[in-house]
Amino acid sequence: MAAATCLYRRPSGIYVFRLAVPLRLRALLNKTEVHVSTKSRDIASAKFAALQIEYRWRERFMALDLQRLATKNPLLADDGLVPIVEAAKLIGLSVETLLLELQQACPSLHTVGENWRGLLVKDTDAIDREPGGGYILNSVESLGDASVLNCMCRSLPEDNVPLQLLSRGQATPSCFATEAGHLFWPTNEVTISASAWFATKSVVERIRQRLHGHAQALQILQPPQAPSTITPHVQQPSLTTREQKRFSEVFDAYKQHKTWGKAQANQMATEAGLFIDVMNDPMTGDIHVESIHEFSSRLASLPTDIYQARRKYGKDASIDDLIELARQDNLPTKSEQTIKGHISRVAEILNFAVSPGDYMPCHPTPSAHSRSNKR
Repeated sequence: MAAATCLYRRPSGIYVFRLAVPLRLRALLNKTEVHVSTKSRDIASAKFAALQIEYRWRERFMALDLQRLATKNPLLADDGLVPIVEAAKLIGLSVETLLLELQQACPSLHTVGENWRGLLVKDTDAIDREPGGGYILNSVESLGDASVLNCMCRSLPEDNVPLQLLSRGQATPSCFATEAGHLFWPTNEVTISASAWFATKSVVERIRQRLHGHAQALQILQPPQAPSTITPHVQQPSLTTREQKRFSEVFDAYKQHKTWGKAQANQMATEAGLFIDVMNDPMTGDIHVESIHEFSSRLASLPTDIYQARRKYGKDASIDDLIELARQDNLPTKSEQTIKGHISRVAEILNFAVSPGDYMPCHPTPSAHSRSNKR
């Protein structure tokens, strides 16, 4: 859930905006809440000022999170294992966002077998396989030896443990690979919570580097600008014919270059569809840093589950309708960590778009002078 906000009135009649600082940033900012005067006794003016203040602070929160991504943590320096809950903290992500990344980067996670009874097959090449690649259980039963597993093991990619953890907070793999290269099938289902799974440190470090690269590509890390500043408009470069592509067209081209599994393909299609829905499928040449800020701001005002919200309020409800309904009914809205995950996915697609000779111009990082003249 997004950090709690409210607008309250002091005895003087002036309205004050309150925003709760996310738990992960409280030690860094040395505060639990932000209280900022709107300098207005008029409720309409105060609401407008509060929106500007909230935007600025949420932008700062995001910049602080992304700054943490920029720093390599020495605890991820070797090739060992790290609990996924701890790994998320080390690189400044939510567990959910890290699981989304692991689903793509390395769907095999590690855990510790504790007195699990089942069948152990040492000659894994001898196991008969189904046409789709799965193991035939009759073959496993004929080749396997009754064993008790008490060691570190890992899940197989086809069980996609990160996806299971995302959907229900726990995973029930059908098979495990041991450190010796053997395969183990539990006799009874083994259900393991997220806190008991480990990721490879090198994989987590690669995820950190990639996400930071995406942030740099979109220039999300530039310091927030006071929303009250009035500055001249800078004319954007004229678009060429090659740049006149909708985001949806770029995504269609992008997915042709990828070899995703069904679950990941559906996930990326959902992420692209969200950007198209929220931002009205913009032309790629019109997508700039301000576009990403607007996307982030609108996401922060949307219900946590857009699909369920549309089932409740009507499938034809627009994004603007859902934002207003979320405000009126005080619905839970998307958290900052969830928003960062959405932005990361959009960044993947836009990085493809800015490849040399493709769909949109590469805008260099603004200098200090040019930043001061951005609208």
